[in-house]
Amino acid sequence: MQQRKSVSLVLWSFVIVTLFELHGSSSQVESKTKNIIDVYSPPVFDIAVLRNQKPVIVFFASKQCILCERMLSKIEALAQDEYSEDLYLARADVDRFPDLMERLGVSKTPTVRAYVKGVMTEEVRGLKMLEIYDMLERAAKVGRVREAFRNKFSG
Repeated sequence: MQQRKSVSLVLWSFVIVTLFELHGSSSQVESKTKNIIDVYSPPVFDIAVLRNQKPVIVFFASKQCILCERMLSKIEALAQDEYSEDLYLARADVDRFPDLMERLGVSKTPTVRAYVKGVMTEEVRGLKMLEIYDMLERAAKVGRVREAFRNKFSG
């Protein structure tokens, strides 16, 4: 009986250690993409984009658009590397939610929009990477100013 308890204890210890290791590695993955939002439903868009306190760049594209996917990978890299503290990047598939796209007036892909406190401030339609880079920079500046203001007057 005593031997069975010790074997059981060893097995449970192994399970717990394994779970902690898995959790640790998944949190590393999450931290790489902590500022990227997948819009998987219209309510997620409303909450994550329209109610967010940080600026949100929304990339509207179709899965069939190969150029859109290439653009998105470049924008994701920028969002993660340079602007991870200043803004969020939301990815929205226009084919998945046609009602949401109609409500927002998105008719062309790719379309990239900047939202600040729920208000669309800029839009770039088409493959205009320089304009999109400029939009990211302006949104990031807004995010930095808001954060500095919040830090100065919060405590």
